[in-house]
Amino acid sequence: MPATVLAVHNNVAFLLALAVQLENRKIHLIPAATVRQARSLLDKLKLKPRVVIVNCRLSGVCQFAMELQERRPRPKIAGIVSEGSSCAKCRAILSATVEMAPQQTPQMWVGVIRALL
Repeated sequence: MPATVLAVHNNVAFLLALAVQLENRKIHLIPAATVRQARSLLDKLKLKPRVVIVNCRLSGVCQFAMELQERRPRPKIAGIVSEGSSCAKCRAILSATVEMAPQQTPQMWVGVIRALL
């Protein structure tokens, strides 16, 4: 059974490219463009992702990440932050942080995700 990763990010092209990279490694990506969509997917599909990737620049995503820490099983949270900064709101619960940079590729995320699984 493949591992499940939930990604909350507003860049659909990034999500699709990441999904392809992960599927080749037997890791299933559930993409969500908004926090509202992520909540809906978790509730309706009864998902239990092992890793959740959040774009810390999205409205409400830090609160969402904190709420996930109360779920069982508790997923590991990876945050995408602006280049040269960190997320002050949810820094304490992040298992990994990756800077969003122009040269960032989905392949970079594959390594992060595999390390968290």
